[in-house]
Amino acid sequence: MQVITCVCGQRFTGTGAEELFEALRVHVQEAHPAWGMPDQALRDLAAERSGTLLWDGRTVRLEGELEIQALRPDRVDDFLGFFDRDAFMDNPLWSSCYCMAYLFTGSDKEWAETTAAENREAMRALILGRRAHGYLAYVDGRPVGWCHAATRVMLPGLNRYEEFRTEDPERVGAIVCFVIAAPYRRQGVARRLLDAACEGFRREGLAVAEAYPLKEGASDARAYHGPLAMYLAAGFNPYREGKRFVVVRKSMVDWHASP
Repeated sequence: MQVITCVCGQRFTGTGAEELFEALRVHVQEAHPAWGMPDQALRDLAAERSGTLLWDGRTVRLEGELEIQALRPDRVDDFLGFFDRDAFMDNPLWSSCYCMAYLFTGSDKEWAETTAAENREAMRALILGRRAHGYLAYVDGRPVGWCHAATRVMLPGLNRYEEFRTEDPERVGAIVCFVIAAPYRRQGVARRLLDAACEGFRREGLAVAEAYPLKEGASDARAYHGPLAMYLAAGFNPYREGKRFVVVRKSMVDWHASP
């Protein structure tokens, strides 16, 4: 059996891609009519993402060493391969993102119309130009997780949203996204990535780390900013509360990773 999940958290199982996407199509039509997603859009998505791995629903226990590496131009193929195959194996609805959402400078409407191929090429160019930053988690030489973390001024897409705007972007490091491959979730991968991001901000001389978790729990997909509980456990504190999100901050002065 194979598994995919809607962004709302509803899980579907089936024997193959066609059966899974048919179940997702019916669900989206019935549960999320406001999305306005026609049947053909899901068909096109299935065809476009035919290289994506499908999840069998099983957890792969982390037994070896988890290696965390900063994104660099020589890791561009690792990043793209992770998003091509592993990142959205259970969440095909978001598989076109390539973590471009907060790097994109256009409007929400323009973002919604941007294709996977366009986002993939844009991210490739940004990585090669050292204008995209974050951390990859590796198991046995293969990426299993990603954290998008960069200086606040390098993430212009945050400014599209009132809740995420800040008065002192020059001194802030922003953590905006975690993507952990489905078989490796709930084993501390995101926390290791969070520690690496904070250590990176400290080395860069930034004053604070900032993140934007949802106020309340959500599906794995919708919790992509990282869960509030993880940040609180890591020593972050609420800084500003919005309608849906909490802006949390942690001072980078004398910061050190958890043991």
